[in-house]
Amino acid sequence: MRYSLGRLRLQPTIHTARQCLQGRIRNYHEVKTPLEQLILNSIKATGPISVANYIQLCLAHPTHGYYMKGDPLGVSGDFITSPEISQVFGELAAIWFLSTLQSQTTGATSTPSKGVRLVELGPGRGTLMNDILRVFRGPLASSTPVKSVHLIETSPALREKQKTALSTYLESNISRSPPLDVQWHEQIEDVPEDSSVDTLVIANEFFDALPIHVFEKASDGWHEVLVDSSRHESIIQRPGAISKVSSSSSPPSHRLRFVLSHSPVPIPAVSTNPRFAKVPNGTRIEYSRAAVNIMRKIGRLISPGESGEPGSTEKAASSSDPVRVVSGESGGGGGGASNRGGMALLVDYGADHFFSSSLRGIRNHQIVDPFEEPGNSDLTSNVDFASLRDALVEFPKGTLVVKWSWQATDAE
Repeated sequence: MRYSLGRLRLQPTIHTARQCLQGRIRNYHEVKTPLEQLILNSIKATGPISVANYIQLCLAHPTHGYYMKGDPLGVSGDFITSPEISQVFGELAAIWFLSTLQSQTTGATSTPSKGVRLVELGPGRGTLMNDILRVFRGPLASSTPVKSVHLIETSPALREKQKTALSTYLESNISRSPPLDVQWHEQIEDVPEDSSVDTLVIANEFFDALPIHVFEKASDGWHEVLVDSSRHESIIQRPGAISKVSSSSSPPSHRLRFVLSHSPVPIPAVSTNPRFAKVPNGTRIEYSRAAVNIMRKIGRLISPGESGEPGSTEKAASSSDPVRVVSGESGGGGGGASNRGGMALLVDYGADHFFSSSLRGIRNHQIVDPFEEPGNSDLTSNVDFASLRDALVEFPKGTLVVKWSWQATDAE
């Protein structure tokens, strides 16, 4: 049967219910990205993968990883960070470093600053470090020379952006010769420990992008939440979804889903941790081994390397205060520790407790499903600052200065 509407001729096609359903299934099950196909192939060959492995592939795959393909920042990208909005953010960070250094040099047994080296994790476009260096090169820091800068960055595209932002400091000029020693590293483990300078570490919105494992407590132990393929040729609801997401203009991929391991997994960091001992069965926790390991390395970088009273790090006086300072009695006189090693300033989304379902994707400045176009969407989760503090218990009490500042978030 044909219908004519002016010069437009329409010829309707009749489909059976089965054909309509099959077409809809093909649309939902269409592979969205090359990385998604690689993940599906891996699952087919070896079985479901951990959430941490999924995040690592999505963000850092050498060819298809989100951060390996270009610059995700800015209005034309997927998100904007505070340093890109105003230089005040970086200037305030620099002033905190300088004021804390000054307080450590006022005691009778304190020593003058030996110079500093700056270490930034996830430097983005280099904007934050540029703003910090501008303050350290100004009159406020005339007695605190910057010996070197260490940038922890895996993205080739962002490294080029950072070189452009810091070009002023990479070149010799009349007032500053030779040029500043700026080094790039794939991981913070590559930054050597150096007691000849004070090491100042800063990380802004870095820990939220690290891989997390997700575990669920059951009567027989802790089971791991895994990423699996959707095996059945039907439109299904992913079981045990761990993310709360807003509506998206494009439907999430149903080629992937979350599943629970059949047997409990040995995870001493969780099963023996008193923080999780009394949580009820069915509770899920997000835990980042990567964050804990990086925090321990930060502790080694900023530790003065002196023996002292072992113990856990101290909290601020008010448990509701969102800013935590790890500090304590140093045994020295005056207002600060006499044997300094450095300090760290960590700013991120999170809180002083664990989260159960904060994993989410970010694309075009919107929250999306974590399975939305793997490799083309950013992945983030809230930071458990309590676990970062626990990572520092091996260091003598009162020898580390770490300022935690977490930003508000609605994602749980």
